Amino acid sequence: MNKPRKGNQLSRFAAFEKVEKEHLKDLPLFDPIYKKLFTKTVGKDGYITFNSHHYQVGTSYAEKEVTVEDYLGEKLRLFDSKTLDLIGEHTISHDMVTSSKYHKLNSLKTEKEKIVSRDRDWFISAFASFEADDENIPKLINLIFDSLKQSKPVAARICNKLWRYFTNTPGKQDAFKQACRLALTDFDIKKFEDRFKHYFKACKDTDIGDSLIEAFEQSAANKAKQPTSASNTTHSHLRGISYVQKLTRKDN
Repeated sequence: MNKPRKGNQLSRFAAFEKVEKEHLKDLPLFDPIYKKLFTKTVGKDGYITFNSHHYQVGTSYAEKEVTVEDYLGEKLRLFDSKTLDLIGEHTISHDMVTSSKYHKLNSLKTEKEKIVSRDRDWFISAFASFEADDENIPKLINLIFDSLKQSKPVAARICNKLWRYFTNTPGKQDAFKQACRLALTDFDIKKFEDRFKHYFKACKDTDIGDSLIEAFEQSAANKAKQPTSASNTTHSHLRGISYVQKLTRKDN
């Protein structure tokens, strides 16, 4: 690449440096948006299949062709192939474990179905709309959904319970914020619901809430200071003392 070419011509690199480089322009400031368009035939049940998941279009489109847009690998937008009117959109699911792989259009869900299918963005936005400007609330919501990646309906159920705590107890929003702070200090998804209920009840009394937070933060600080001892992986711990004694007798 950098060797002189025949007839004393400049090498490719030298030609680039001398002639071409000054004509280069800056790259555009925006990234190109990835969209993939394709068509799908809607099944008799009103669903299309995409990546082993089934997304609702509606029975009015059964056995008809629709245009589908894969937007950034995050959204699945559905269009009428004749009019190109937007029918609806789904969030693309990458969950290959969940037993329920059927996704209904939000516009066709019942009120109960909308409530149980709320996602983390809905909860974070909902709390923010109530001026719950506390960084611990979105942290807690993210932690719950991250801990239950394979079971989003359970995460939604837990966060719906938090939402009820927040909205059904007017005047106690500061107590709710304190409870969130405590829950983050001692987070355990398996024990979370019972613990949060206890924290929220205690935090309604301001003095108790403050003392609880102080105690938990002191406990967390003490744990952080303690050196972690290396686990003992001797035979006596892995297989039991009797096993080691048998091996010793055989050797003797």
